Amino acid sequence: MIDFEIMERALKIAWIKRIIEGGDASWKIILNYAVRQFGGVDFLINCDYDVKLLNLEQLPEFHRTVLCYWQEFKCLTDSNKIPVHDQIIWNNRNIRLDGKTIFINEWYNKGIIHIQDLLNADFKFLSLTRFIEKFRVKCPFTVYYGLINAIPKTWKSSLCNIATSTNSLTPRGTTPTQHFSTKLAYSKLLENRYLPPTAEPKILNHGFTNESIHNVYLLPFRILKEAKLIMFQLKIIHGILPTQSSLFRAGLTDLDKCPLCKLESQSLPHLLITCCESMKFWDLFTYWWRITFHQQIVLSEQVILYGWHHNRSLIDFIALNYSLIIAKYHIFASSVRVGSLDFDGFLLRLKDKLCILRTLAVKNKELDQFKETWAALL
Repeated sequence: MIDFEIMERALKIAWIKRIIEGGDASWKIILNYAVRQFGGVDFLINCDYDVKLLNLEQLPEFHRTVLCYWQEFKCLTDSNKIPVHDQIIWNNRNIRLDGKTIFINEWYNKGIIHIQDLLNADFKFLSLTRFIEKFRVKCPFTVYYGLINAIPKTWKSSLCNIATSTNSLTPRGTTPTQHFSTKLAYSKLLENRYLPPTAEPKILNHGFTNESIHNVYLLPFRILKEAKLIMFQLKIIHGILPTQSSLFRAGLTDLDKCPLCKLESQSLPHLLITCCESMKFWDLFTYWWRITFHQQIVLSEQVILYGWHHNRSLIDFIALNYSLIIAKYHIFASSVRVGSLDFDGFLLRLKDKLCILRTLAVKNKELDQFKETWAALL
């Protein structure tokens, strides 16, 4: 589901790119005029600014919101990646005099923008005399040294460390809107808002990596077309499929015993894997797959819970994963109805689902693809 609050932020952030790429359009005038004393919109969006420290009381609320959201987005994407010597001096929330950020238009027009513009070859700040000679500006010593004193001490320490480890400056970064998109903004904001699912450590313990785990989440959407089955598999992935054990803990049932074997407490692993009735079912499933598709498979706990993800070229990937999900749903449904877990019932359920898939394939003109996937059962 789309997070509407984050989407609203992403859409407003997208206005920054429209503004700087909008040429001389009249709708740009308001924001450009309001921030002219800070170097204009094109420059301000590159700065590590804080809207609260800028004098923007007369700016309409919409434009203030856009600048606030862009500030937050920049903090998420690049504020920690920019080296100290490449930090922009002007409008920087970390460089303040009397609690306010600094912008000296004359210096800005002379090309004094980054901290490295104030440094010599040894990464030490220029003397006032050398600074005036280099940029040909009129500058009282109180202004120049006041600016240098406003730079955080930790930044100055970093400059000393750079001076002892290298003798060259890193190249300056690109404009933050060069590779920007609304989708990127939404992803970054979402990434910062939400923590990984609590079930993720369990998935990683089953042999998946941080790079491949997304395949587990995407599998039901790639394989299934029925929302009910998609949600069923997602509940298994996140460990929230209702079982007798979870219902008993919630006070919704009097017993936590498994309705199939009537011997042990029914947790999710018990229901799908360790129950003696489920184990017999999976043995029959393996035999049926070998006879029908002429392929030998081993149904480990990982495969049963999260699907088949390896040797795609050597296996009927779609057919196997679809059949596994239908099989798990059949086990679950048999448990809920307190009936016997019969394999013939699974085959009938699968046949009914395939009839629906065939109807959809005919409607979408994908009958050839359907026949190729399910040729062994047709």
